[in-house]
Amino acid sequence: MFMFKNAISSIIALSLLLVVSILSVIIYSDWQTSFTNDFLVENNDKFKVSLDSIKIQSLIGDNLYVYSDSNIEIKSISINQLDCGLSGDVSGFEFFDVSGCLGAATSPVEVMVVTQKDIVVKTLNLE
Repeated sequence: MFMFKNAISSIIALSLLLVVSILSVIIYSDWQTSFTNDFLVENNDKFKVSLDSIKIQSLIGDNLYVYSDSNIEIKSISINQLDCGLSGDVSGFEFFDVSGCLGAATSPVEVMVVTQKDIVVKTLNLE
């Protein structure tokens, strides 16, 4: 009879442990979901994909091709950390003559375009 009571006590303890564990997981899950939602709402601007961003398309010969959905002012263009001394506005597909800063560069090259809002870096192969 004594062993039967011990077995019931073990079952009750295990059941309580499972209930506490499940409740802990549910409470943590609810807290984590609410915390994440609050964080994303507060920091929405930091995680938005900028619609005014510029895209570096390709480097063909001495021409760097870039694309933008809207009119964006390029502050500078650098190739392999060498400033090309180029700037201008981009709307749609545009190209810039980068022969002055390509020099004897070999493929691949790192192209960096700086705008008022973004710094876009892309590694391109010379074509």
